[in-house]
Amino acid sequence: MMNEQSATPWGTPWESMRGSWTTDYNNSLTLIRAPIDHVIDALANRTERWETDVLGRDIVLGEQGGAFVFRLHGHGWTEAVLERPKPLKPIWSIGEQALSRLLKTRVILYSVSDTSGYIGYSLYENGELLEKLSALEGGSEVPEANTFSSSLRDLKRDDISNIWAFTRQFLVDEDAFDPGIDFAYFLGRWRGDVPAGDRHRIVNPGFTFMMPDGPVVSVPPIERIDYLALAALRSSRDDGRDGGE
Repeated sequence: MMNEQSATPWGTPWESMRGSWTTDYNNSLTLIRAPIDHVIDALANRTERWETDVLGRDIVLGEQGGAFVFRLHGHGWTEAVLERPKPLKPIWSIGEQALSRLLKTRVILYSVSDTSGYIGYSLYENGELLEKLSALEGGSEVPEANTFSSSLRDLKRDDISNIWAFTRQFLVDEDAFDPGIDFAYFLGRWRGDVPAGDRHRIVNPGFTFMMPDGPVVSVPPIERIDYLALAALRSSRDDGRDGGE
């Protein structure tokens, strides 16, 4: 029989978790060192529609794609996960770098793929790129897929032997956490192929873990979930992306 709990099966409360507890999935996550309301103030007029406190409600997914913006209890970062439209678009029309500049704070763009063995992140502060990792397990002949740069520490890509442990420690050092939540999680699905224009109930179903005494459902304590419907992309001149720092 399943037991629902807010603590993880390892005995650590979700509020105390940092780094990541899994890399066995595909996701792109934006972390913003600011309250959700500050993110809304900065971006609400750049989206087609923003709905607040959507947990337990039915919403209509946007035609241009959308994102869930949420915050875990006990955590200082607002997080956002993007629906995977075709073609793929950035979460924010202005991009993470310009978002960092606009909010005058740190923003992390974090990506992981167990399918391709990829992990990477970009850390911005006040619009400046401070550190970036792009790495494939086992290396790659494609330079763009196997790079590291930093203005914070004297380190080269060849110095990083375990890309998974290195990235996890980076998140810990930033007091950040990847909870293993993607866009489809809030729809109660494991696939992201959900039709736009349909109504969907927003849920926080938790994760099922197989333990010695049987399956356990552990539910992340989410403080708030908002949904934003993306507006059609504007030109780089209009959206604040300058291709520079």
